[in-house]
Amino acid sequence: MATDPDPAQSGAPLNAPQRTAVAVALQGVEQALDTIEELLAAGPPEDKLVQVALDLPAWRRAEVSAAVRRARQTLRELVAAWQPPARRLDGRNVIASQLTAAWVGLDDARPEKLTRYGSVDPSLDRILTPGLERLIEEIEAMRSLALEP
Repeated sequence: MATDPDPAQSGAPLNAPQRTAVAVALQGVEQALDTIEELLAAGPPEDKLVQVALDLPAWRRAEVSAAVRRARQTLRELVAAWQPPARRLDGRNVIASQLTAAWVGLDDARPEKLTRYGSVDPSLDRILTPGLERLIEEIEAMRSLALEP
């Protein structure tokens, strides 16, 4: 497999914004490959609210898997050659942001806020609100745990 020329010898150095742009592009490829590998490894949809059905025959899954491995190798070569800066995330903040987004969605599902979509049956407050409140409390507790020093 042919590799790209060594950037240090190519006479084409990157300035800081260009280096950042290359890093972001390569990070995006890495995340896409991670997602594809997760989909290929997952079994049939389970009892989840978000179900992804990957209706590829086994032979096609194998081809996609091989293509992912080749892309990962090319990605490693590019990273080794160009040495883009790694994106460092604070895992605690990632957890907190995911939980904050979940909290916002739950808050928007409260019966009093559902009126923006039409009239709401009064019994919904009695039926839906307790479960939403409990889940919101659990989300808030997890967020606090993630952010505690």
